[in-house]
Amino acid sequence: MPRPHWLPFLVSKCQGNPGRRALCDERALDIFKSLWLRPEKPTIAACYDDLKQIAKAEGLTVPSQRTFARWMKELDPMVVTLARGGRESLKEMLPAQERDRSYMHALEAVNADGHKWDIFVLWPDGTIARPMMACWQDLYSNLILSWRIDKSENTDVIQLALGDMVEKWGIPAEAYLDNGRAFASKRLTGGAKTRFRFKVTEDEINGIMTVLGIKIHWTQPYSGRSKPIERAFGDMESRISKDVRFSGAYVGKNPLAKPENYRSRAIPLEEFLKIVSEGKPPRHRCSGEGHIGDDYQWSPD
Repeated sequence: MPRPHWLPFLVSKCQGNPGRRALCDERALDIFKSLWLRPEKPTIAACYDDLKQIAKAEGLTVPSQRTFARWMKELDPMVVTLARGGRESLKEMLPAQERDRSYMHALEAVNADGHKWDIFVLWPDGTIARPMMACWQDLYSNLILSWRIDKSENTDVIQLALGDMVEKWGIPAEAYLDNGRAFASKRLTGGAKTRFRFKVTEDEINGIMTVLGIKIHWTQPYSGRSKPIERAFGDMESRISKDVRFSGAYVGKNPLAKPENYRSRAIPLEEFLKIVSEGKPPRHRCSGEGHIGDDYQWSPD
């Protein structure tokens, strides 16, 4: 082919006029958007059928279904996610925050939470129940500083774990907690100005964390982005809860994930505590820089 003919052969063979927009009444477009941007997440076809009925009654000009589908792709993805998926779905679109921990030092800040193990345990009183662990973690090193086990999340077990941490490692400067009833109790955080739970009074007695001078930050419950200990709990479930010695006592992470040998046995409390104490964490230390929420380390005995 002669070189002068090359350029014409590269011209688009599209028959439409790219500079021309299909005719559509503004009201029809607004109606279609309101139909499609619903939490029920209807399909384009279903919205188009509904629009045609409205357009027929009101005499509106409506282009083809494919045209509406193309126009919906032009909408801001964040607007579409917020309207059809809600605020939680919108949050998932935002990238996780990266924090540099190189400026920190050990015990500059800790975080704590409660974790319910997916294990059936036989308690000394003969009852069978899943244990709850109150756990404190250092934010600089991800080291699990202390933990205690009980049948439920309560202020007593949290305070005991806090005492273990202070006795062995010292008093942290800051702590990140969620505002659950146990962690935000007045016995622990009384006197804190921003507790977000229970009535704050001027004459209330200071809690133990307030007395120790620990600055408290409140976080969102079940938020691994704000509390890296949530990530540590996930590692514990994958590395410890599925230990071969827990076979038959493991219940699964939810009712739809029950193993075939579900509730075939319950492990005695002493044996459960022994296995948990071993830890089985990833054995490498944080370099001091990276994401909050990296692999945890178990506190040495």
